[in-house]
Amino acid sequence: MADASFPLPVVHNPGAGGGLWPEARLRAQLDAQGLAAAPLIHAKDPDLGPRLAAAAAGRRPEAVPVLVAGGDGTVARLLRALPDRRMPVAILATGSANNIARSFGLHLPDPDERNGERVDLAARVLGGIACPWHAGRVHPGGPEAGAPRLFFESVGFGAIAAAMDSGGKDLHGLPKILAGRAALAEALTAGRPQRCRLTLGDRIVALRSLLVEVPCLPWSGPRLLIAPGLSPGGRQICAVTLPARHLAAARAWLADPEMPVHALSPLTAPHIVLDGLTGPVRVDDAQLTEDAAGRPFAFDRDPDPFRILTDPDI
Repeated sequence: MADASFPLPVVHNPGAGGGLWPEARLRAQLDAQGLAAAPLIHAKDPDLGPRLAAAAAGRRPEAVPVLVAGGDGTVARLLRALPDRRMPVAILATGSANNIARSFGLHLPDPDERNGERVDLAARVLGGIACPWHAGRVHPGGPEAGAPRLFFESVGFGAIAAAMDSGGKDLHGLPKILAGRAALAEALTAGRPQRCRLTLGDRIVALRSLLVEVPCLPWSGPRLLIAPGLSPGGRQICAVTLPARHLAAARAWLADPEMPVHALSPLTAPHIVLDGLTGPVRVDDAQLTEDAAGRPFAFDRDPDPFRILTDPDI
């Protein structure tokens, strides 16, 4: 149980989601729910880690919840800076896609205040269940090529990586999501399938695919449910592929992502090695390299979990 007698460390990205959650709105939300907040820490503060460590000094990490208000990139930035993974993290999802919050089934805030709907932050912070989340790990060059890099949504090859630099960068909310889906549909249509090889434990799968996406969450990209059976708290990793023969079905799904997706082919295993691809590689929202150049990429889940606070009624 979180300790309610101390100020709540709050990490805030006021620009997330187009700036609909400025400091004044966030403070009003905290005050209305009886949450005594410490001074807000900007998500891009270079001293984010040390400031969080100072807030937890002399206290049990399990009793020091951190509230993060922002989108998926903000949540990832906080988790990378977290001084102790035993500290529970409560998410107020104020971005556009909010894939991390969706993957944990969290209630999302109303984007514009018009209907008065509110997230019960007090219940989430003080009474939520701390669910483990094993983030993804990618080893560029293979498992023997040095330290892995953490990822919190997915690593993308092919069309999804290519679509990242398309339009929509200045958009927010639903317009940004729709622009991202349209860019992906265009990249899929323009792309050519590549040969690659997936090693899943003792199983080797050779295939041709328009994309390969390796998520550690069910939701990824422009608010797309690409791996519905994948558990954030599980230890399986997943490789999602798209054969060219399923292009028309994939485009229909991107136009209406509420429809069931049968175009994507997810493959799961505790460890996956992917090789044979060329072209851009994306780790979450950042491009890792200009060209995969046929290098092997090894994937698994980090054994040391983060702890995400879920709503008590989930």
